[in-house]
Amino acid sequence: MKYSDFKLKHFIAYGLIVFIGALLIRYEVFDVDDRIVIFPLVMICYAHFYYQKKLSKLHRVEKLEEYSKLGNYDFIEKPAQPDLVDFVSFKTLALIMDKDDKKAFMNLLIHQPRQKFNSVEKPKIVTVRKTHYNSGGPDKLFYTQVFLLESKKEIPHFFIEAKSFFGGIGDQLLHPYKKIHIEKYDFPKKKYNLYAHDQNIEKFFSSDFIELLIKGLEKNKRVNIESDGKNIIFYLQNQRFSGEGITFHTNLFQVLYKALNN
Repeated sequence: MKYSDFKLKHFIAYGLIVFIGALLIRYEVFDVDDRIVIFPLVMICYAHFYYQKKLSKLHRVEKLEEYSKLGNYDFIEKPAQPDLVDFVSFKTLALIMDKDDKKAFMNLLIHQPRQKFNSVEKPKIVTVRKTHYNSGGPDKLFYTQVFLLESKKEIPHFFIEAKSFFGGIGDQLLHPYKKIHIEKYDFPKKKYNLYAHDQNIEKFFSSDFIELLIKGLEKNKRVNIESDGKNIIFYLQNQRFSGEGITFHTNLFQVLYKALNN
């Protein structure tokens, strides 16, 4: 269900090409400068790598267009600022995407219910991009698919972050956010950090919601959740999903959302 444009077979092929080049140099098959042997092989790898990246992007768009038609979504490959107004107030998004880059938002899905009276809440879904720059080689791009659900009532600001071996982003949130220690309903504090404006946030969470968080951990689903006081976003950092995965996580987040809004 997780989507990735990483193809192991391509990197195995690159490794074989470089290995062959090394053998040609080692045994002096060609009586020329080593650089003349290795340079075209490296360029072949680079050219193929960037071609595959472009091809993967086109394939991703095609699959999302197909999913949008089946799920009754409007699909916008390159959303404009007015399309993103509901997302910009979330503090953690700025920490998982490229700063001040309009192109860092992409592939927006907006649900259009077939019936006016359809009461099933479906999220707005957008993908954000984060670039890790590498001076010694190609930059590494990370994509996160973000699901937004509109709250039916005013809710407190908070951020629940899945703990990671590599650290998190919660500690980068500015005042009035601070880390909150919560004991209520066996909140899984070994797996999640909670950030909010004050300790009163503890009263907001129900036993049903915390139980769902714990069940998600049992299925290896560590979700980040943020409230901007009006709406709620859910995401698994640096992950995006296939059509099947989008449907699965939409259902998962709807259940969590319902537990928060009861």
